[in-house]
Amino acid sequence: MKLELQKVRFKNFFSFGANWQEIDLLPGINIILGENGAGKSTMMETISFALFGQVHKKIKKEQIVNWSNKRNCEIQLSFKKDIFNYLVIRGINPDKFQIYRNDILIPRPAHIKDYQKTLEDIIGLNYQTFMSLIHSNINSSEPILSMKTPQKRKFMEKIFGLELYTSLNDKSNNKIKSIKEKEFKDTVSIDLNTRSINDANERISRLKRNILMFKSSKIELNDEIEKLNDIDEDEDNLQEKLNDVNNNIKNYNSKYAYYQLINNNIDNKKNLISFKIKNLKSSIKKLDENEKRDEKLLKDKEKLDNFIKDNGEPEELKNDIENYTQEINDIENDKKMVYNDKLLLINNNSIIEHDINDRKERVKKLDGKSICPLCNQKVLKWGELGNEINIEINELKDRKKNNEEDIGIINSKIKRLESNIGNIKKEIKKIDILIDKIINMKIKVGTNPLNDYKDSKNNFIKKLDRYNKTHNKLDILKDKIDVKKSNINSDITLIEDEEKKLRLKFSEIQSIRKEIKNLKERVELEKSNKMEIEKLIDIDNNTISDLSKNNKNLKEKKVRYSSIIDYLEYIKVICKDENIKQYAISTIIPYLNKRTNFYLSEVGHPFYVVLDNWLDISIKGPGITKGSYGSLSGGESRSVDLSLQLAFLDIVKLRSSVWPDITGFDELLDSSVDSKSINKLMEIIDIKQKDSPESKIFIISHRKEIGEFNSDNTYFIEKKDGYSQIEMKE
Repeated sequence: MKLELQKVRFKNFFSFGANWQEIDLLPGINIILGENGAGKSTMMETISFALFGQVHKKIKKEQIVNWSNKRNCEIQLSFKKDIFNYLVIRGINPDKFQIYRNDILIPRPAHIKDYQKTLEDIIGLNYQTFMSLIHSNINSSEPILSMKTPQKRKFMEKIFGLELYTSLNDKSNNKIKSIKEKEFKDTVSIDLNTRSINDANERISRLKRNILMFKSSKIELNDEIEKLNDIDEDEDNLQEKLNDVNNNIKNYNSKYAYYQLINNNIDNKKNLISFKIKNLKSSIKKLDENEKRDEKLLKDKEKLDNFIKDNGEPEELKNDIENYTQEINDIENDKKMVYNDKLLLINNNSIIEHDINDRKERVKKLDGKSICPLCNQKVLKWGELGNEINIEINELKDRKKNNEEDIGIINSKIKRLESNIGNIKKEIKKIDILIDKIINMKIKVGTNPLNDYKDSKNNFIKKLDRYNKTHNKLDILKDKIDVKKSNINSDITLIEDEEKKLRLKFSEIQSIRKEIKNLKERVELEKSNKMEIEKLIDIDNNTISDLSKNNKNLKEKKVRYSSIIDYLEYIKVICKDENIKQYAISTIIPYLNKRTNFYLSEVGHPFYVVLDNWLDISIKGPGITKGSYGSLSGGESRSVDLSLQLAFLDIVKLRSSVWPDITGFDELLDSSVDSKSINKLMEIIDIKQKDSPESKIFIISHRKEIGEFNSDNTYFIEKKDGYSQIEMKE
């Protein structure tokens, strides 16, 4: 049955980043190209990791995750087997392992190893066999011909379906072990039965002696009956007296409870009155405090009235503040106008200064020259022109001096205005302080009227006196009730003493009756025990008979076990490697040699191979003597490995219940292989593809010339910004 691998999606796997990479596993020859370290081999590793959770590299699980992103590593592989479509999802950090059949999740058992076995049962191949068939990498996998003999045997058994005989051999061993365990158990059972028979015989003898030693309890029973007859009063009379006494106790207890209830009510009333007395005292104290407070408030109010009389109400003072504020605004406006005049004078002085400097420059340029440097005209009277300019300069300086005097006057005026503003602000601050003081005094005095506390205080004192008298009366009443309660307790004590005597007498009668009952039961039990012992003797006799029969049957079973063990030992001999396995492999080896040499001859290799039953190889051909696998060149050995691998695929396809439709050759054409050998290997691969057009062959290489060969699909893998990416050639 074909295992059809369809598509693989993955992210954060080795050098591949967080972006999903997706590859449709298409039939034909697929070439994967890229520089060393680009991530070519990683792409094929996704298949083995998805199916088995393993990769070729001997690294820790955590190192599989992309080193930069460090999480969310996930591979999704879809494949088809028989009529079912499967999807396997496996991830790291967080760990994930899910198997879907036709989009329905297969339930996961408690242990992850059991879930992996479920997947391998679906695939029909284990990791080593699967990788030996579908994946070839000279740097990370061992060629079949280089394996040790035990590995070759396991590989051959798996490929040729010989695990059945190994399983049969193991089951025979287990069955023999199980039968021997049963035989041992039966031997132990025979010994135990024999001992049980001996124990039963001893027990019968002991029980017979016990019957002879039985002692009767009838004498003790008669003595207890006589004791009961000596008591002159029966239980009914005693019970009636006890009932009367108990009723009296109940009546006295009811009276005591009634007086206790009255006592509780008195206590509650006392507590209530005490609470009221406490509140009244607190109220009187509060009235005294309020009276003192009102006297102080009266004095504060007089102070407030005098202060307002001297300074005025806050509203009047606020009007003064508004007037002062308006006066400040007016002064500020005057200040702005004066300041603007100052700016004009300063600006005018700057213009005058510029004109003075300009004329000084002109005088400097005209000095000793007959031609004006500004207008290029001849200067006839230099002295007159210079005098005129100097006169203008002096006039400008006079104007500047006048302006500076005006600026000084303005500065004095501004300073005077600012001083006036400061004085007004001080007055406003004083008024604000007066307003705050008046408001605080009003808050302190408050708006509450002064009260007269004398009448209230007298009422509270009268109530307090009344409550104290009531409290004293309740104390007297409680003392009277306590006397009555004490008398009732004395009566209850006398009655309880009488009740105790009656109960002792009643208990004595009951004890005798109980003893009589026990003795009667003992007499019956002695009779019953005697009968039971006789039954036990009969049971032991029957047990001896049954155990003797059981021993006879067990001995017969041991004889049958011996014959079965002989049969299973014969099966083990047949299933040995040198017997049926050797025969089964010998029937397949000729075809394996034929198919291997077919691929070698089709590409023109001048030698052929001879494989024995355990894959030990000899190289034959014209001029070749004692040829071995190790004597071949790198290219020739790769051709043999490739041809043998393809031959195994042919056999698996014919014989196996499961065969994968994909084969990967990782760096098969890169190491120790020249151009001629590459052509040979590509020819072998091409022959295989034409023989099985539906198969999927992937060739991974960093040699650019591989891309020149005819292929059905070509993929390029390169690193961008530190992450590997896959691009398919259109």
